[in-house]
Amino acid sequence: MYIRSRWFKIIRDIFQNLTRSLLVVFSVAIGIFSVGVVFHIQTVVLNEMESNYTNSNPASASVYAGGLDEKLVESIRNMSEVADAEGRSNMTLNVQADNGEWKPISITSVRDINDVRINKIILPAAEQESSATITGQESTVSEEITNLAKGDILFERSSLNASGLLPAELQVGDLLSVRMDSGKIRELRYVGTVYEPNTSLASMSGNSISYVSPETFKWLGGSSDFYDLVNIVVAESRLDKAHIVEVSKEVEKKIWKSERWVLFTFVPTPGELPLQTLFQSISLLLSILGISALILGTVLVNNIISALLAQQIRQIGAMKALGATQGQIAQMYVVYIVICSIMALMVAVPLRYYIANGLLGFVGSYLNLSISSTTFPTGILVAEIGIAIFVPTITALAPVMRGTRVTVREAISDYGMENENFGRSWIDRQLGKLRLFSQSILLSLRNTFRQRGRLNRTLLTLISGGIIFISIGSLGDSLNKTMDNALQYWQFDIQASLTRSYRTTQIEKSARAIQGVTDVETWGGGLARRVRPDDTESDMISLSAPPADSTMISPIIRAGRWLVPDDHNAIVLSQDIIQKEPDIQVGKEITLLLQGKRSQWVVVGIAQVIGQDDAAYVNYGYYSKVVGETGRANTLYLTINDQTPENTAEMAKLVEASLRQDGLQLDSTATLSDIRQQGESLFSVLIAILRSMAVLIAVIGGLGLMGTMSINVLERTREFGVMRSIGATEMHILRIVLIEGMMIGWMSWLASLIASVPLGRLVSNGIGFILFESPLIYTFAYAEPIYWFFIVTALAVISSAIPAWRASNITIREALSYE
Repeated sequence: MYIRSRWFKIIRDIFQNLTRSLLVVFSVAIGIFSVGVVFHIQTVVLNEMESNYTNSNPASASVYAGGLDEKLVESIRNMSEVADAEGRSNMTLNVQADNGEWKPISITSVRDINDVRINKIILPAAEQESSATITGQESTVSEEITNLAKGDILFERSSLNASGLLPAELQVGDLLSVRMDSGKIRELRYVGTVYEPNTSLASMSGNSISYVSPETFKWLGGSSDFYDLVNIVVAESRLDKAHIVEVSKEVEKKIWKSERWVLFTFVPTPGELPLQTLFQSISLLLSILGISALILGTVLVNNIISALLAQQIRQIGAMKALGATQGQIAQMYVVYIVICSIMALMVAVPLRYYIANGLLGFVGSYLNLSISSTTFPTGILVAEIGIAIFVPTITALAPVMRGTRVTVREAISDYGMENENFGRSWIDRQLGKLRLFSQSILLSLRNTFRQRGRLNRTLLTLISGGIIFISIGSLGDSLNKTMDNALQYWQFDIQASLTRSYRTTQIEKSARAIQGVTDVETWGGGLARRVRPDDTESDMISLSAPPADSTMISPIIRAGRWLVPDDHNAIVLSQDIIQKEPDIQVGKEITLLLQGKRSQWVVVGIAQVIGQDDAAYVNYGYYSKVVGETGRANTLYLTINDQTPENTAEMAKLVEASLRQDGLQLDSTATLSDIRQQGESLFSVLIAILRSMAVLIAVIGGLGLMGTMSINVLERTREFGVMRSIGATEMHILRIVLIEGMMIGWMSWLASLIASVPLGRLVSNGIGFILFESPLIYTFAYAEPIYWFFIVTALAVISSAIPAWRASNITIREALSYE
């Protein structure tokens, strides 16, 4: 009978105050949901990345060179250090997108798309072997592909997800206009999309990615007999980048010995798909936010259990008087928490499953990742069960043990675990001296600080939500400020890259003939490597050679100085190169391997360059003499008088038309507006993901405040009855409770505002290192505290409304008879 009575009490406690029990359930559920969603996505995506990477037989390195034929590729394949080698031919042309705009398109020649051995291209049939495939853009083809016919073109599926690179609503069978280097227009038939895991994303490269047959490639102006790159797979130590670099250099030497030239070699991070490091860094940040949500949820459980024990202190005394031990009583409250946690699991797990699998489609699209099925990771479920059972229980053990330790005499002679000590602290005495406010506000102030332990726990959740909300707003402003600063680095409006070097007078004459152009500059440039003192070589360096008096660049110098007209073999390096080559210092002489020849350069400065890795700058005059291209350039920069995005796009078309009309072959054009749009699209997704976590934490804060106000009202039931008996109206009591809730919200707002400045800078710096390997330009978002003030006020009003309404409707008889 005694055991049955204990179980009856637990069930009664759950349903007698259903609001309190639901607060426990939802507090635990939100924490479990937050952690579960993050780890579900992280687990599935990383597993699929590993699977996609392995199945694609990724290239250990890609050596870009000229005039490679099948015989040379075969000799590379036969090298002892090389397991396999495969040639590819690529070129960049332009495809007509919406509004007549011409956008860059990367075209790869593929002899047999079913027989690509390295960096495999996956066809739809292979992708759809699983019954359910989650991707943002599924691969489709009009028919079974064996060999592409002349005039057919396939797109890598990320190209269709990238905004503006292709015509909107492109359908299989549609014709596309592709412009050759000669200016001729070819019509190609779109026959479907495929998936290449190891290629760059079209949205980030700014180029759509496509595949055609060798016959079509030649028809578009390419070569069907020679490759321009060879992909290699090393025979041993495939995850050792240093080993891969050494093997790549041996391949380069073989190409040079065959009297062909090497442009550069790209060695990706072994074992990783593109954007894998970025995903891991962002998911780590999201994991921290998810765990924070879980911790704050358990803080609410602690709050609610403490209040429950305070309310039932006399019941505890009565049970002890009847012979119950502390362990038996504590066990009841632990079971209460466990039951609520199980209910939370029943809410959180299905919600996590559907939300996470829904988000996987977006993540798959964003990362260009093929996710094979709507998986249900059992490890995540086990972790959720463990979290739900143990974390709230362990958190609540302290108040449970403290509350059940009370003696029979203490329980019967006092009400509540936390004695009424108001008036003893300095804050209480200062509140007692206030005379400027109405009686309602003074009562609200007193009640706010009445249970300071509970107040502190409530403030913790609201302050955390505020800090995250404001910090993420500051992160968005910092990203935009960094983007603005990076764009100020460039002072041009339009850039045109040529397929080869042309006479500068010819380029400038063609550009200046366009009405609306205000200034024109031609630059040289190429690729180089640093030869270290031990005769090893660095990664590829992108060398730009502007005129000595260039107005198209406004460099950010971190050490030393910028180039001056009198400089000869002076060079300015980016901070990225210095990080990779730490022995380089301002004033030091370095050796560069440039077009197969070594030359000496003196480092005069270090510049901060955002968005362009391994950049270096030298004066055009000296550079052109070293490479033997005096009076020739391969890049055009210009400014225009009307810099609106619409006019800039139109002017870019005119520049292309003018250059082509004068016989100059274009590789690509770019505008600052396009660069900004690409950056903002990346940042907006990141901010949206982080804001969603901030919303969850804000909800936890609101639940915490609702729980606190409900408990406060419950504990002061008799007080409200006395107030009603001496003439207080329902509106008066309603106002007291609402003001109390708003005061708690406003105190949390002030604390959030103060703490968000240093913490916001910390978050900004962390994201900066993830994205750019350097801190962002921190910018405090002054509008965000205003937004958060209104949000937290609304949360306070909503959270206090139900307890306030309940308090105002308590009758005098109910209040005075309440125990």
